[in-house]
Amino acid sequence: MSRNHSVIWTATFWRAVFERSLAAFATTLCSTLAGDATDLLHTTWRTNISVAAMSGLLMALSCVAGAAVGTPGPGWGGAESISSGEGADKGDAQH
Repeated sequence: MSRNHSVIWTATFWRAVFERSLAAFATTLCSTLAGDATDLLHTTWRTNISVAAMSGLLMALSCVAGAAVGTPGPGWGGAESISSGEGADKGDAQH
């Protein structure tokens, strides 16, 4: 298994994925609420949360796919990388 694929088994990678997915969820939810003119009592919560959840899921899948290309990490552009060796969090597997 290549180094890029093994990074997805670290806690650091999944924390980064969770952070990005949560940000995508929150941003999408805010934008759908703004599109509903923020009538919070009469908004279609089920639809808005469904759209936001799909955005978060797609972000997570994008991060996993991004780990297979470029530098090891959840990003596509190589701006950050996650090491499974020296400098990795104590909760990460060191193989």
